[in-house]
Amino acid sequence: MKTAVPPDRLTRRRLVLAAGAAPLVAWSAGCGPSEPGPKRAARSDLLAVDVLLLPDAALIDRAATVNARLREAWPDGFALDEAHRPHITLLQRFVHRADVQALSVAVADVFRLERPRALRLRATGFQSQPWANLDVLSYTVEVSPALRRMHQQIARIVEPFTIKGGDAGAFAPDGTDTANPDAIRRVETFVPDASDGNFAAPVVVGVAPEAAVDVIEAERFRPFDFSIADAAIFHLGRFGAPAARLWSLAEV
Repeated sequence: MKTAVPPDRLTRRRLVLAAGAAPLVAWSAGCGPSEPGPKRAARSDLLAVDVLLLPDAALIDRAATVNARLREAWPDGFALDEAHRPHITLLQRFVHRADVQALSVAVADVFRLERPRALRLRATGFQSQPWANLDVLSYTVEVSPALRRMHQQIARIVEPFTIKGGDAGAFAPDGTDTANPDAIRRVETFVPDASDGNFAAPVVVGVAPEAAVDVIEAERFRPFDFSIADAAIFHLGRFGAPAARLWSLAEV
């Protein structure tokens, strides 16, 4: 099924699905944002962040098989590894650098209540999106009531930390020259454009020429269930993909 894939999944030559072993941000209870509510700040003081879920082996193993087929068709495509992990984005926002520790505390509190590792999700098919002369292939994931509620609770708890007016300086270096305007716009407008009723949970599995993607999409898809292995906050790279881990539930 040809459909839209959010620009945060793309880089110019590859898709970066998650970063490697960047240091985690320390956190402690009882912290709050430096000032409540959406606000303007010096752009050099901002970070573009992605609060996301990392699927378990039930999805990763299947995704790796599909990814290998795509790389046979286009060897320049990325492999799924520690630096390129499939993920589900719950929220992207600009926040103050000084608030990352307090943000981690707030997000951890939500995840303790919502229990992401208890989620049972279902991949229901493939979707693809043309990009340059290639197609990006993703799993379509059913947005269960529990997943939607988790997204909404994360959006609610992050709102007091949200800062308007982020630019290229809020993104981590990722090999691109400057931040993609679409990536900046997506973070700035994730709420409301990709939130609540607009929330979707595709999981990118690879990239290849359209013909190779079409072959896979034409095959019978057997829906499968999977769970969540971890939840995390990542610093987004300049093209809008997760580039550096800031916090992880697994480390709490």
